[in-house]
Amino acid sequence: MSAQAKIAAIISEEDGLVSFNYCAMAAIVLYVYDYLITFPDEVAGVWKAKPTGATVLFFLTRYTTMAVLLFEFAIVFIQFPGTVSTSGI
Repeated sequence: MSAQAKIAAIISEEDGLVSFNYCAMAAIVLYVYDYLITFPDEVAGVWKAKPTGATVLFFLTRYTTMAVLLFEFAIVFIQFPGTVSTSGI
């Protein structure tokens, strides 16, 4: 593989990573927006209801999804000291 082909492959890969980052951020923003606009309904309808299997399942899906998205945000968008970044390529 020539140097020009390697450079083109790196640029293509970087473009894909940038697109992934935009999509990941959009997913996080949409999830937080949905959470904020539905939180009052959640408090009124779920928190004040008797605990059932459905409420447990609701809390598991709602808050594990949030935890996963926040973890993804931390991994993708936060630069930690001592790590190598490819954003300058």
